[in-house]
Amino acid sequence: MVKNITVTALLFVAFFTLIPSAMAQSAQLVDYTPKESKVLIGLNMPALRGTDTFREVMDVVKQSPQIADLINMLQSEADISIEKDIDGVIVAMPEAVQNPNAANANDTITVALRGRFNQDKIIAALKKRDPKMKVTETKGKVTTYATKKFTVGFAGKQNDLVLTSGADGFQTKTWTAVNDAKKSAGSDKTVKKVMNQINTKRGLWLVGITKGMSQQGPKMNNAGMTIDIRKGLTIDVIGNMASVKDAKAAAKEFGQLKQQASNPMVGMLGATPLVTNLKTSQEKSTVKMNTKMSAKEFKQMRNQIKMMMTQGQQQMQSGAPAKGDAPPKTKKGAAADFN
Repeated sequence: MVKNITVTALLFVAFFTLIPSAMAQSAQLVDYTPKESKVLIGLNMPALRGTDTFREVMDVVKQSPQIADLINMLQSEADISIEKDIDGVIVAMPEAVQNPNAANANDTITVALRGRFNQDKIIAALKKRDPKMKVTETKGKVTTYATKKFTVGFAGKQNDLVLTSGADGFQTKTWTAVNDAKKSAGSDKTVKKVMNQINTKRGLWLVGITKGMSQQGPKMNNAGMTIDIRKGLTIDVIGNMASVKDAKAAAKEFGQLKQQASNPMVGMLGATPLVTNLKTSQEKSTVKMNTKMSAKEFKQMRNQIKMMMTQGQQQMQSGAPAKGDAPPKTKKGAAADFN
């Protein structure tokens, strides 16, 4: 499980690069997410404005069809600039997505945005997309607008925009949270504990509730992660383990990762400094991991990752069989599954 957390951290580095620290707008939006949320991801958007990688970050965010549809609608039909008009974003999911490529992997999700919105334009855009849009008005509560793909509502004094889709239960619990912060993830003791352990003012932060999940090796109850690139790149991960024994084992596993500094693949990615600078500590049932690299090293790693991704795409395109080509004949033999 610890190794999986580390791999996740490296993936965030690869996809959410160049996200400096900013005002913690996203942390305040946790009060709009269901108490049952197991994954919370926060983005502080002012940090992205004017950066070279803003488009890259948006491409990753758009991997969720619901978020992509919302962003496209806001930009093209409601005259909202995601770069200029959005200050904070939080994404909540009922479970960790273990296979992002699986069908309906990102269907159940809640997204809250803080910024400057024109409600009338957004409502008009929603109705244009779905003339049969269902409007639910409840006295003293948030009015919701349900389309075929998702349900939207406006919350709080700052005109925050909340979107939810997927399982009906998670959607219902979202609006319960919006109407009563005491029933939101923001009031959950575990979520509050992890958020207090990490720096939610950084560009990207993540909280994961892992207790109850199937885990191999040291058992982790919950975890938090932040990424900062004010001066190069800094990654901090904290894990609250099931016991002191699990924490000691996890710290040992983290420490063993330094042996990967000579791994050719790590070198190809330009991630050697992250492995070399890796530090771990353990106190009672809590284990911490942090690492960093300089601005020059960070830029080099980003360039190498981009180059490898481009080469991979080119190889996939050039290696694809031409239309109508018959598959090569193979000799008969025993079938094998190498997965």
